[in-house]
Amino acid sequence: MDWSVFRALAPFCLVAALAGSPGPATATVIDDFNAGQLITDFQFGDASGTSIENTLNSAAPGQPFDTDADFANAATNGLGQFDASGKDNDEFGTVYSDVDPITSGRIIGLMELSWAFDESTYDATEPEQVRQTLIGENPRSDQVTAQIFLERTAADEFSLTGTALGTGATSTDATVFGSVGSLIVLIDVDLDTDSYELFYSADDGANIFSGGTGSIDSSRIVESIRFVLNNDFSQDVLLVDRFAVALAAPVPLPATMVPLAVALLLLGARARATRQA
Repeated sequence: MDWSVFRALAPFCLVAALAGSPGPATATVIDDFNAGQLITDFQFGDASGTSIENTLNSAAPGQPFDTDADFANAATNGLGQFDASGKDNDEFGTVYSDVDPITSGRIIGLMELSWAFDESTYDATEPEQVRQTLIGENPRSDQVTAQIFLERTAADEFSLTGTALGTGATSTDATVFGSVGSLIVLIDVDLDTDSYELFYSADDGANIFSGGTGSIDSSRIVESIRFVLNNDFSQDVLLVDRFAVALAAPVPLPATMVPLAVALLLLGARARATRQA
């Protein structure tokens, strides 16, 4: 047999077979999150009145949030939520949780929250903000790799944006919600393609929509996770049910194609052995 012909055609045979084979049903980003490896997971099931630095990170108990005086008086409510209404200052409150450095692959951040803003107390110069940020350096850095960014942009508007900072970084367009609502928000960051996509669901995950895509700075990695509460929430309701980050599992080769892939590899090995004989 002329193995040179096989060697030339084998890669194309494998690609064609994969393209023509039925793949698994398309998973949602929530499925990918749930199937991934949790590295940060604050579910706020702590006793009522627990401060942010004492809440449990169930994925990594040794990596809690650190302390920021600007979070003072904001605490858990005993109902599985972190209640931001105790924050009665206009400071940029930030707390960080360490993670082992992540330099490649997909990282999916999730934040579940509900809100009810007092439309009569909106201050355009001090708009309330809540963020989940993937930070490219150790804690207390502002090197934003990518983040979920929620901000009051009018008395009756709460806007969702995906943002990133650095060379080549871009943000998504804003998706606007009302002064009362609830969301599950996810940001799916791919460090291999320097890109991200924002997703949200307003019905507890039954329907998931894309909030747009953006690019990240190709030099940035992830070394910590930041939780931001900016400005005064004392006249409002902002409850965070979950704040979590997972490493998405690599996409496996479809099970039906494994035998073909193995057969092609064995034939390639046989071709090499024949040449060397």
